[in-house]
Amino acid sequence: MSRYFNFITRSSFNFARCSPFLITAFFLLMAAPVPAHANPPLPLSTAIQGNTWRVIYFWSSACPCVRACEQYSFIPLAKKYNGKIAFYAVATNGFDLSLPHKQLNNAIAAHNLPFPVLLDKDHSIAKYFDAKITPQTFVLDPAGHIVFRGMPDDSRRFLFRAAAFKPGKKGQVPESYLAKALAQAMAGKTVTETPLKEAGCSIAW
Repeated sequence: MSRYFNFITRSSFNFARCSPFLITAFFLLMAAPVPAHANPPLPLSTAIQGNTWRVIYFWSSACPCVRACEQYSFIPLAKKYNGKIAFYAVATNGFDLSLPHKQLNNAIAAHNLPFPVLLDKDHSIAKYFDAKITPQTFVLDPAGHIVFRGMPDDSRRFLFRAAAFKPGKKGQVPESYLAKALAQAMAGKTVTETPLKEAGCSIAW
């Protein structure tokens, strides 16, 4: 049975601008359970499936790790691969979904994302991916297979170093595992990039 997910974008008050998203951005999730070690295609809507690479990460308005990863990975990479890779943030935390519509819309707008945020109201997307934290990240190939899962970068560790006044080398920035994975994908190579152990804010319903 297909499940549809509403979403909010930064431009949601401007219907003319966000109408393509209104038409396209929703998921169709599989009803059958996913075997523990299987990697089946993820059936998406006709708008975002097909010959398209996708980055999907779990979002929260209150998670500092989400903010950091958006700054160092999601936003710059979405701009770099605009038209080649589709990016989607997924809000599944009970805290975010319980906010009044206007307040949630303002929280999303404050992140200045150049891609839509999907509202996973029944947590089906989170359950499908077995997502546990924000900003847990998944890269899907054009066939819908998951080729990367984990943390997009080490910005959390980087920020902790900075907070402790132990910065890295001059000019050093967080290492983006997602950037390396997408570079491999766009070069037609097998994605072999392995991220750090996942860390962030727990997903709670």
